[in-house]
Amino acid sequence: NAASTIKLSGIMSQLSSNATFTNCHNYGNLSIYQGAKGQIFIAGGVCHIVNGLSGNPVININDCSNEGKLYVSDKISHSGTPYYGGFTSYVDNAVKCNYNKVYNNGELTFKSVATGNNMVYTGGVIGYLDAAVLELNMTDCGNTGELKYLHSLSQDRKNMYMGGIIGHNGAKLNHTLTNITNTGNITAAGSTNRFILAGLVGSTANDLPLENCSNSGNITVESTQSFNGEHAWVAGLTGVILETSGTKAITLTNCNNSGDISVKNTAFTGQLAVGGISAQMIYNSSNSYCGKMYITDCTNTGDITVENVSVAKDFSVGGILSSISKKGYAEIKAPTQRGNITVTIPSANTVVH
Repeated sequence: NAASTIKLSGIMSQLSSNATFTNCHNYGNLSIYQGAKGQIFIAGGVCHIVNGLSGNPVININDCSNEGKLYVSDKISHSGTPYYGGFTSYVDNAVKCNYNKVYNNGELTFKSVATGNNMVYTGGVIGYLDAAVLELNMTDCGNTGELKYLHSLSQDRKNMYMGGIIGHNGAKLNHTLTNITNTGNITAAGSTNRFILAGLVGSTANDLPLENCSNSGNITVESTQSFNGEHAWVAGLTGVILETSGTKAITLTNCNNSGDISVKNTAFTGQLAVGGISAQMIYNSSNSYCGKMYITDCTNTGDITVENVSVAKDFSVGGILSSISKKGYAEIKAPTQRGNITVTIPSANTVVH
């Protein structure tokens, strides 16, 4: 419990060279019960992928899975940034990754009481993609395991990024994500500064193309204490585009969400955005830019329920896309929205868009 960094994985802790994994499966449960003072990386497959060569390593992962449960106890107290992934927790530096038929089927439960202004990144398959990643190709991959984030400190201030497939994408260059599915339920309960959740990708800061992808897992945000968070962005497929340049875009083609989305019993001092497909594109005031979004032939059949929630500023709910910040651009073609939307407003001062 005195270690500055913990890396815990089912197959390999850290990879820093060219490698190919085929038919690799972890069935063991992974648990951390005592704290680390610094960072925590935990993953069912390959924990930390980093460039240890002068060239650009190529990582091929084929027909692999995590079947074991991942658990971090509420006795953990650390000041670093934790990264959790069903198969990979963190992809770093100039690497190229090819994921083909890679699945997480194990439940991910995190009850960490991490202190300080941490970010927490959790993904059903990959927790975090660094900005320096050169290429990510994901085909026929998915998550069936339930993702649960249960935070217990009412005064802690942190940002929680959670996606059924990827927690956060910061990678700048080439991506292809095709036939990606999430069926696992996603739950965030307790207290945090910002909730950023989505069925597929929690947040992205760069290009992200998704084709023939789907989410059927239910998504729930609920505060179990008297706590005012700052913001929440919650969506069936992609949560939020964070401060990308105007040339960057999320592209969703023939994707669908059938999972129900529920936000209840909490208050936000900032904004709440909930979307059946995507939540919001965020404007970067210091650099005067916002991202772009292209949604084509996408469908939402999941119900959206917002109950007993107060929001001090912007409150927006949309069956397809919740809202666009200024200087953002969205192009939506042939969408289908069949989900019921129910909003219960406890305060007369809350305005819903």
